[in-house]
Amino acid sequence: MTRQEVAEVLLDNKTGQAALSADQLGALTGLRFVAALMVLLFHFGASWAEVSALPYPIVNLLKNGYLGVSIFFILSGFIIAHQYIWRMNDRSDLAQFAAARFARLYPVYALALLWELPFVWRELGLVEIFTVPLLLQSWTLPGSSLSLAWLMQAWTLSVELFFYLTAPLMLRFLRNSSSGQLISVGVIAAAAMVLFAVPTFGGSVVVQPALRWAPIPLMRSFEFLFGVVLALLWKRHEDFLSYLHRPAIQAALVCAIALPLCLSRELRLVSIAMVFAGLLIVQLASLKTWLARILASRPLLLLGEASYALYILQLPVRQTLELFLPLTWARLANLPVAISISIGVFLFWEEPSRRWLRSALGASGQKVCPTASIGA
Repeated sequence: MTRQEVAEVLLDNKTGQAALSADQLGALTGLRFVAALMVLLFHFGASWAEVSALPYPIVNLLKNGYLGVSIFFILSGFIIAHQYIWRMNDRSDLAQFAAARFARLYPVYALALLWELPFVWRELGLVEIFTVPLLLQSWTLPGSSLSLAWLMQAWTLSVELFFYLTAPLMLRFLRNSSSGQLISVGVIAAAAMVLFAVPTFGGSVVVQPALRWAPIPLMRSFEFLFGVVLALLWKRHEDFLSYLHRPAIQAALVCAIALPLCLSRELRLVSIAMVFAGLLIVQLASLKTWLARILASRPLLLLGEASYALYILQLPVRQTLELFLPLTWARLANLPVAISISIGVFLFWEEPSRRWLRSALGASGQKVCPTASIGA
């Protein structure tokens, strides 16, 4: 979404509060790049850092990089609630929402699947061929290898699809709730995130045997719900929440997130850090802190807009580099090449495809915030 489009977002129908400005959007878009970079370095940097005997906090931080997905999921709920809370009223609204989500999500996803296909085609069966293009691969139980089939990172997009399907009902249920009720729901969602270590949940490994029968999308919905509640409370009580902008609170939030990620891999402790990451999103949404201004800077805005391509193309980029370069050189080139390709894909494939699809699907009038998901 362009900065001009963001400036055109309508006022909230219920409260009259203005939607996010382009600069505020930039802070959250910049956060998307941080989250995508965390995941990329987790996949392709953590093991190297450990073998290279780098300092423990660095190794631990890289090994916790998968938690960038949790930031994406909370951010997804926050932005979708902010932009759609009063725009889910009839079939036309739902059709607009679905068309906008498809136009944002699928062009880069299709490109990633085609790019990865030569590397995995011998391993694909009928189940994978059917479920992965339809984004159903994560609609399973933890421990299933299906969620990581074909394109490993795409399991999160499958979870996002579940969020999109449940968002209309969730928003209509919550939008008329009192602030006290919203706080109760938010506390329940945050408590579930910590109690069940939801940010660590999913993929092909069962980290919590007691939850081996819990569907992946259902468990990860606690993060999305937490983001939704935070957005609704922020929209109603932005002045009251201004205490989050104080330098001491800002420093405390950053430390509450960074220290566990650097010093621990205990599941519930890092899950608590992700609850604090939700509060950080609320803080960044008002662009009144030094961190928000950094994340809204022009370079990070571009990197954030390209973060979806960076996230979903990281595996085929690395595999392609390893075909043409010695392994050491391929690893050194991986990060700058992946970032450069993601920017090119955003500018010359993702945005043109999105505009064409929105027009073709009749969604040209709907203004959609690009920070709304890991793939949007």
